[in-house]
Amino acid sequence: MPFHVHATRVLPILLLVLPSFACSKIKERVLAAAGDGGSSAASGALPTPVWKDHELSFQGQKGGATFLVSGTKLTMNFRDLPPGMTISSGTQKTTTSTSGYASLAVELVDRLAKLTPRDAFDFKFKFDPQVKVELDYGPAGKLSVDAPPSNVNFGLGDAFKKASDTPVPFPAPVPPPKEHTVLFVGAGSAEPIGPAATVDAIDQVAVVTNLPERKGKVCDGYKASGKNASDKTKSFVLELVDQKVTIYDARSTKSLASKDFKAKDSCPLMAFGGSAKTYPTNDELKAWVREMRGKK
Repeated sequence: MPFHVHATRVLPILLLVLPSFACSKIKERVLAAAGDGGSSAASGALPTPVWKDHELSFQGQKGGATFLVSGTKLTMNFRDLPPGMTISSGTQKTTTSTSGYASLAVELVDRLAKLTPRDAFDFKFKFDPQVKVELDYGPAGKLSVDAPPSNVNFGLGDAFKKASDTPVPFPAPVPPPKEHTVLFVGAGSAEPIGPAATVDAIDQVAVVTNLPERKGKVCDGYKASGKNASDKTKSFVLELVDQKVTIYDARSTKSLASKDFKAKDSCPLMAFGGSAKTYPTNDELKAWVREMRGKK
């Protein structure tokens, strides 16, 4: 997406591109294939699975899968596998289509419930789902793989964000918490505010939604960057995006409090996609959430 930088607000940046003199070696996790007594694996009948992050592929063969945590479930999408293959994990089972595609989902709510909020909503944290999957290759044997560690912050954030009309899937803690913990769900991130020691102890959710845009003043002096760089400047009408924050009870979905916040009437440093937009600051929204947490 092209963007413009305000000519009077940004110092020139020198980008230094260094030639690569050596290839960096990508570390890949290769899992051993499990067959009937190991004879199938030894003969090469079963493929060798290779992992790169959450993507599964097979050495020297087509086919693969993507493993991701969505909401409170581990979702597995398989592609280009032999038609009619049985794929199972615990009590869950599916069969590949004639084109070699299949999907499987395993519920993780019990294990996710006991994560600390600090870990669960940290984009750097990797959660080990401890899920084993079997791919049945018929006479060749069964290939067993362990699902890889995965980020859960976005999936869990989405599960709590739905509390505006759908109760969170975690059972309410017993006894009820003495202090509330609110999960602040903003654009692309979620942050717990309060003393909850585990995810299932979070009892409220603050959801941020954008209100209809308003037109503001004209912002000028923007210069194109990258391939479109030139000495010409552009002007944009400021688009003010006000936001509403609503606090919900995570299990009853009852609205507890809400407030509208005005976007800042100041020209932004950069204009993306041919428009200059401003929003309220997250600090302002969170300050109100903290204030309301103490009152409820």
